Amino acid sequence: GFLRRNEEKIPSWLKEFAALDASLALAGYRRFLSPGAWPEIRESPEVNRPFIKAREMHHPLIPENQSVGNDMDFQPEHRLWIITGSNMGGKSTFLRTVGMNLVLAQMGAPVRALSFEFYPGPIVTSMQIQDNLARSESLFYAEVRSLKHLVDHKPPVFYFLDEMLKGTNQKDRSFACRKILSHLIESGATGMLTTHDMELTSLTEGYGSMVQLFHFRESPGEGLQFDFKLRPGSVEGTTALTILRNEGLPV
Repeated sequence: GFLRRNEEKIPSWLKEFAALDASLALAGYRRFLSPGAWPEIRESPEVNRPFIKAREMHHPLIPENQSVGNDMDFQPEHRLWIITGSNMGGKSTFLRTVGMNLVLAQMGAPVRALSFEFYPGPIVTSMQIQDNLARSESLFYAEVRSLKHLVDHKPPVFYFLDEMLKGTNQKDRSFACRKILSHLIESGATGMLTTHDMELTSLTEGYGSMVQLFHFRESPGEGLQFDFKLRPGSVEGTTALTILRNEGLPV
């Protein structure tokens, strides 16, 4: 029958149909993406050095009427962006925004931005780490394993770290984070970090412009409101106590 006559051709037909289906999915995604653009690969002035330059970049999964866009210019000479800011201000969401758009760009897919230029490279993340009862693995140990994977990855690499080592005490966390981040900078790795540990911003003193500081903060006025816009420099003040009091906790 038909299957027997075409037995050798069918695997290649299936691959071609799969490629066509994927292309149609990407085209449909681009058609209804707002804002949307095809990413452009640019040569890095420094060999094998990842960078990202985007205009009005949005999280791909947040509805258009709720999404806030941000520009970014992660230059090839940068090694680390440290992002501080208010609780609920948008730090982790921004990290995911950059990461998801970078993954899409490296797939050859459209990104949710007005423009997106980059130089590709491997991506490593340490975000939303959880303990594992089945393996008797604590939160801290799960974080350690994740960071070990990053440290062992030979550059070039672009990494995303969301609140490093939150499973241990502040003194040990601050010391270990400084050491690990210094190692990553000096090894040539490139990445972004969100943190509440303001002591880490002093890394600019040793590494100059290789370490860049940005922050999110609440909007001025009454109540606790946020504009979710990325700003240069480190944040001044926090919203933690305000949030706790607003929820009726005795602080």
